[in-house]
Amino acid sequence: MKMQMVKKIGNKEYTFIFEGNNLFDMVMNSQKLSFADVGKCGLCQSDNLTLRARRTGDTDGYKYTEIYCFACGATLTFGQRKEDVDTFFLRKREEGDRKVYDWKPKYNTQGGQQRKSDTMALLLEFARQYGLTGEHLRKWVMNTYNAPADSTGFRDCVERNAESIRTDIQTRPSEMRGRDTVIEEDDLPF
Repeated sequence: MKMQMVKKIGNKEYTFIFEGNNLFDMVMNSQKLSFADVGKCGLCQSDNLTLRARRTGDTDGYKYTEIYCFACGATLTFGQRKEDVDTFFLRKREEGDRKVYDWKPKYNTQGGQQRKSDTMALLLEFARQYGLTGEHLRKWVMNTYNAPADSTGFRDCVERNAESIRTDIQTRPSEMRGRDTVIEEDDLPF
């Protein structure tokens, strides 16, 4: 017997087929994919996501299965159970009194020092903290720094202008907000 399940990740649909001797076996096998549909990136809200697998180092390296955001480079990694390596779930983290998907920005801070390549993550964190959409920030960067619309060109522009963008986040935050944003100037920490 076969059973089919469709999972939606961003703007794509993935079809998974499960086999078993009976209904119970098929359902048990389908539960090894224990995650809900993921509609948008948890950092930039883009639906331009894909499912990918990669391996670190040579053939003996670690294996990763993850959801990748083409817009900002963030990843949401699948975890596996030690007792059943065929069971996958999306990693979550505590946020207040609830658990949320643990999206990781493309660039991380190391040793407490921020590198130029962390600017995209800084922009996204600013957006999340103040309820801005990734589109607000994208439009602001495109207008202020003449960034191209394609994601690679946009990221390159952000990296080239990293210092200026960081300064602008701290000194001109009101220009980064869209008209439909309800944040007041007094709500900003700088």
